[in-house]
Amino acid sequence: MAEPVEEAIARLRASVTVNPNNPVTQLMLGRAYRQAGRTEEALGATRRASALKKGYYEALVLLGELCEERGELKEAASALAAAVEAKPDAIDVWLLLARARARSGDDAGATEAFARVLEARGEEAALLSEGGLASHRAGEHARAEAWLGRAIALTPALAEDG
Repeated sequence: MAEPVEEAIARLRASVTVNPNNPVTQLMLGRAYRQAGRTEEALGATRRASALKKGYYEALVLLGELCEERGELKEAASALAAAVEAKPDAIDVWLLLARARARSGDDAGATEAFARVLEARGEEAALLSEGGLASHRAGEHARAEAWLGRAIALTPALAEDG
């Protein structure tokens, strides 16, 4: 007997064969492939879903996550940037974007995204630290110093060693 995810993949593939231009079915297929650990196929289906429907938030987030996992950081950042453009209040996706930008070397973009996250979520030592390091690499030394100083102040053990 086939595994449930493989059965779902078979049904979704049959549906895609009948209607390959349905972005929802393509996304569902991408999610099923991801669940089965079939990353290449998940990427293909998810790319098709996002190409079929411009600004398709769910597909863009999944595409960003899949690309991040594979180390395709510029594509991950691009997909996540499009996702937050489609849904600007998605703070968790802003955080994914900040980290993808930082890992891809876009420290100025990462700083912008970290600022958005910190504005929405408040001061968290880990976020201030990540954002401070990205700001420093981007040459925004005053912001880096402020964020890193707040991170230290919010971490009692570090503040005591001061």
